[in-house]
Amino acid sequence: MATKRDTGIHVENANLLLRTLNKMGDNVSNDLRDSSTILAESFLGDLVPAAKPGQQSAAAAAFKVYRDRVPKVGFPGRKATGVSGGARAGELFYGAEFGSGDFRFGPSKRDGNFFYPTLRSEGEGYALEWFDDITRTMETTWDKAAARAAAS
Repeated sequence: MATKRDTGIHVENANLLLRTLNKMGDNVSNDLRDSSTILAESFLGDLVPAAKPGQQSAAAAAFKVYRDRVPKVGFPGRKATGVSGGARAGELFYGAEFGSGDFRFGPSKRDGNFFYPTLRSEGEGYALEWFDDITRTMETTWDKAAARAAAS
């Protein structure tokens, strides 16, 4: 069951599900990686416009999609952002997202400015799409070996 947490979406027993899918073969994992990559790209499509021009936009532009069986986005901490002063993504993101008392980042905001609000508002829909993708993948490839793997 998907439940909301402060930082996004938590899926109980996700590791058990991923282990079972892993035992079903490489084609299942590859199909799931493809669909998860598409979902992560869609999330970035929602994230970038949510960032205000300036620091937030520079931080949002540093994000990239990682190919994994779950939709995954992140940023390389040392990636150049192009902002004045040469801040790297790892130095810029947290101030742009939560503020720091520094006038350049705006007032401190515990719930986030662009990333976490977007994740909270859109994350459940993406989680449901991910489950739909898993279901479609399993419908076409489920076999007795997978049933044994799920039971172990």
